[in-house]
Amino acid sequence: MGLFSGIFQIFKKNNAQTELLDAYKSLHALTSVLAQELRALREIQNTLVNQNISYTNYSNHPTGGIGREKANFIEEKIVLLKRYDLIRQLSKLSAETRLRFKLAEEKLCSSQPISEIEKIEMRKIINLVHQMLSYIPAIEDIANHSTKGKLDLIDTVFREIRNLAKEFHDAELRKEEMIREITSREISPLLRKIYYEPEEIIINNNRIYKYDLGQKQLSLLINESRKIMASGDKRYLLFFREWWRDKQLPTQDATTSLKEPHVNVIIKFPGGPKKNIHLVVH
Repeated sequence: MGLFSGIFQIFKKNNAQTELLDAYKSLHALTSVLAQELRALREIQNTLVNQNISYTNYSNHPTGGIGREKANFIEEKIVLLKRYDLIRQLSKLSAETRLRFKLAEEKLCSSQPISEIEKIEMRKIINLVHQMLSYIPAIEDIANHSTKGKLDLIDTVFREIRNLAKEFHDAELRKEEMIREITSREISPLLRKIYYEPEEIIINNNRIYKYDLGQKQLSLLINESRKIMASGDKRYLLFFREWWRDKQLPTQDATTSLKEPHVNVIIKFPGGPKKNIHLVVH
């Protein structure tokens, strides 16, 4: 699901509300500004990484390349997944609220009762965008830093915004799924096998976990992840690093020594350690 799927569904079901004119106007302006600011920061980040010719010994990527990879949530590099990134989600929400403002403005005499659900969701998103904007630094503040300092600052901003979005996303998932306790009987044999029997390999003196599976198995795992994360049961964890994507696509990862395209997932069972496992899809 996209970050704002909930409010988009509400928009489809309900007519524009005249009582929410100010909210539409406010959210349109806020999302437009945030999208512009994030796009500007992403451009600065890309420019600095591309211009920097030094390489790290570990990843063999330009300095700042790992931070850029981690910011894919802000702006996706994979064409098929671009509609899920934050900048495009914000742009879509900005366009939708602008349209609803115009529709509501044309019906000022309407006696249609207000949708309390829409009112509540709008308030939550406005608050979220305000929080995200609070982390955006002024351009002059960025300019006062060294190249490394600029990259570190942008990395921090994107990390804080990603954390806010993750909290919001998880709350939305819990609303959509039935809250229930995950018991050992409900954990699939596939997930158990991935957790307990991954292949351990050594690459460049780094020990990593790898598991080969098919596309259908990956789809089943994604559905199981949504149920586990929505349950709120802290004993279990099934977390895809690219959690904002509706579809998980194997990609090369600058943050790991495994160069084979894969999907990163973190799994934890009661009494066991967290395992970062690289899923190689065939």
